[in-house]
Amino acid sequence: MDYTTHAKRTLVSFFNFLCLALWFLYLYFKLWDFATAAISLKYINIQTVSFVIYSFLLVLLPVTIIYSPKRSKKNLFKIVCFAISASLLAGSVGDVITYNFFKGYNFLEGDAIFCNIVVSIPNMYGVLCCLVLSALYAILGLYLTENRFLSVFLYLLIFLIISVPPFIYSFSMWGGFPRQTWVEKAAFIIAHQACLFLSLLIASTSEFVWSERIR
Repeated sequence: MDYTTHAKRTLVSFFNFLCLALWFLYLYFKLWDFATAAISLKYINIQTVSFVIYSFLLVLLPVTIIYSPKRSKKNLFKIVCFAISASLLAGSVGDVITYNFFKGYNFLEGDAIFCNIVVSIPNMYGVLCCLVLSALYAILGLYLTENRFLSVFLYLLIFLIISVPPFIYSFSMWGGFPRQTWVEKAAFIIAHQACLFLSLLIASTSEFVWSERIR
């Protein structure tokens, strides 16, 4: 193995372990508080349950890359990606039913709206973002071990959807300043997704590394 390939393997491992570290920081600082607050305020509905499931599933992608046996990676990736897709779909549909397509709804900070929790957009645009994310994860589950370049492109789209539209909405709706919820997501979830994207991008530049880590 040449030095360049070894360096790529090391970087892929580094970014995946960084993913895990960021997720555990997110669990400690945000997700635990969210879950306990939802229970205490009796916000136990399809949206909050879907979000907690979605949050826990996100950590399984880097775990699968790092720890899963090579012979089972394909099926594990499919299961994780399809489960993330299902949680996004369930939460989005829950929003549409609960808030009647947001007709006549005025957003109040703290409302248990799935699309707001995921992408910080508390309206039908947020639902649309979540539905697109759901579709992208489903497609990623089909192609992650089959086509490395398509997989990287799909994950780039996922990363852009969770970061760019929320930032634009936040910036435009809150007097030129990002909402605090978006900033908190940028510190944990967006950074987590960025690290995972970088690990896939680096792995895709080497057939050997992609085969060893992903396929």
